[in-house]
Amino acid sequence: MIVRRARQWPFKLKLLPIRDEPEIFRYLRQSHALVAITHAAAQLPMDVVACLDEEIPFVATDVGSIRDMLHPKSADTVMMEASASAIAAKIAEALQSRAISPAKPLHGRAAREKAWSRLHAKFRREPRKAAGSRRSRPPLVSIITAHYNRARLLPQAIASVRRQDYPNIELIVVDDGSTDPEAIELLADLEPEFEQRGWRIIRQKNGFLGKARNTGIRAAKGSLILFLDDDNALFPNAVSTFVAGMQNSGADICTTFAKWLNEPFVPPDTKSGYMLYFPVGGPPDIALITNPYGDANAIFRREVFDRVGYLNEERGFSASDWEFFLRADLAGLEIITVPEPLYWYRSAPTGMNRNAEWLRNRRPIIDVFRKHKFAHTDMFVQLGISSNTASHEKDLNLWNLELRVKDERYLRLSSGPANAADAMQLLAEIAAREGRPDTAISLLAHAGRSDFTLGVVDMLNAAADETVPELHSSLYREQYLSAEPLRLAHVASHPDAVADLLSYVERSPDQLFLEARGGNVTMALLKGVCPPGVIGASCWIYLDEDLTGTAQFQLAIVDAENQTFGELAGMLDLDVGSGWADVSRPHEPREIRTAISSPASGRRDLLLAVRCGGGRPQARVLGGFSSIQIRHVVSN
Repeated sequence: MIVRRARQWPFKLKLLPIRDEPEIFRYLRQSHALVAITHAAAQLPMDVVACLDEEIPFVATDVGSIRDMLHPKSADTVMMEASASAIAAKIAEALQSRAISPAKPLHGRAAREKAWSRLHAKFRREPRKAAGSRRSRPPLVSIITAHYNRARLLPQAIASVRRQDYPNIELIVVDDGSTDPEAIELLADLEPEFEQRGWRIIRQKNGFLGKARNTGIRAAKGSLILFLDDDNALFPNAVSTFVAGMQNSGADICTTFAKWLNEPFVPPDTKSGYMLYFPVGGPPDIALITNPYGDANAIFRREVFDRVGYLNEERGFSASDWEFFLRADLAGLEIITVPEPLYWYRSAPTGMNRNAEWLRNRRPIIDVFRKHKFAHTDMFVQLGISSNTASHEKDLNLWNLELRVKDERYLRLSSGPANAADAMQLLAEIAAREGRPDTAISLLAHAGRSDFTLGVVDMLNAAADETVPELHSSLYREQYLSAEPLRLAHVASHPDAVADLLSYVERSPDQLFLEARGGNVTMALLKGVCPPGVIGASCWIYLDEDLTGTAQFQLAIVDAENQTFGELAGMLDLDVGSGWADVSRPHEPREIRTAISSPASGRRDLLLAVRCGGGRPQARVLGGFSSIQIRHVVSN
């Protein structure tokens, strides 16, 4: 748009791709540039602050709080009305004077920082005690910790509660259906201490994080409620600082900063660590793009939940705190942030927030905006999706890769420029070493490289007969199964027929969940989904949080006509499919593939199967099949 309009301008347009802030300031000073700041409205004009601090000449529209930042003698010189004609006149006036001087701030940087520090100190002071109430007991704070199979981390969270310097606390641990024997034993060992302290352990059937927190809220006796996740840990002064912030400000909700923790232990003091997230408590205008409010480790007045409702209990939705803060903000409640870290936030590749899809985590938030009839919400949603989804998923995967992987080649790959020839070469080497010479050949051909190094040639030659057809990928077509054929699947178990087996389909992505119990094999038969010419199929498999334990998965292309489920179960042990693949940890996906020796002459059926691993008679697992893909020949 700028380039198109600039064709009519009486001066040249130059676009500079400078992203580094110090480099921008350096260029503006060296070129003796005039910065035109043309806000229609501005409450916190950081560009004005930057120009004042860097002594860069500017003119600015007289809106919001900009004038309050300028020395009175400079204000009228650089300020202008927020209209096109006034802006043009002010720029012309400044250019004609030829001696453009930087504006003077009302308060220098050092003075602003001192005022900011004084404000922080005011918030963190202990509340004043009213006359005659010196012996009154401070308000009871109910700390609610939702727990699920984290036997090694929960004790760290509880230990941080024991170390609090605040005297009036009750701790409620809501066990959300833990299945790990170590976690169950831990809770039993904690019972005597909890009973002695007046704390409580509540056990319930697994209902996901939002439901567990809501259970704790309903059981809480305190007038203030503080959430503490079972993998986090409070600083010793966290509760007293939270209470002081609530009493001094009169706010309804108080959030805070956190220091990030990647280690399996809590540091002995709070001096180390770093912060990556700086919430400010709002406003709702940017709450679809990012969470400006804070994390769930926040403190709430008990009546907030009576006014706004409880937390979202949707399974798989990991941003229920964000959605709740938005509802509270739009309902007129006051949310403030303590501008200092008060707890350790543990970040791990297996955590909910590190594996949640961007769009799925925004849908309930979008629904809140729609309910309050924000103007043009749908258009804003599309903008948010297109701008954020791809980069969010990429950044999340790269970050998890850095935390988990021990092969330096993967780290080299994640840090280099995407699609460069060296990156393609490295990726081809990785693919070949992982037993995927077909993928390696495609990558090397795409990169135009022929100098195969580090043994890639030997691997490719060893599998040449298998990989040559891959070079003619135009002969094949791949298609993903939608949710509809998954809903029509015939589900059964063998050798025992279990009537109440859990099976369901979810969208985004389309995925089928199957429950297996004891020594049974649970199967889902998808009739006729493989077209004539089918040569293979693949899918991603993983364990859901609901029912966990070691599981085995299999995928097979079969002709199920006149076959019973018992006969189909027998076929799975005869190498007709992908073979049994082991998965032992929740939310760690694995891809499995199956192929047939020659393209099928007619339609075939797809068989998905899951069973418990380890021969445990009382075991239960919930296995997921996602991104199910059929591969077939275009012309046979």
